[in-house]
Amino acid sequence: MEGYCEICHKWRTLEHHHVYGNGFRNKSEQYGAVVEICRECHDDLHHRHPAKYKWLKREWQDKLMAWNEWTEEDFIREFGRNYLL
Repeated sequence: MEGYCEICHKWRTLEHHHVYGNGFRNKSEQYGAVVEICRECHDDLHHRHPAKYKWLKREWQDKLMAWNEWTEEDFIREFGRNYLL
């Protein structure tokens, strides 16, 4: 699928990326913590720029806490840790 990357905002072929991976992929799907990003940004998140990945997780923690009216403890119960620190 093509569209604008949610990170760099360039028109590209997009890939589905779960904000919280590994054991939390299903919860990412369940709560909508999935972004459409280009291959370059996807590689950045996983390999070249871990700070960018931390930023994305913090941003999504803020969103999920607001949308679901969660406390930090509620978020930790769902996703295993607090990314706001």
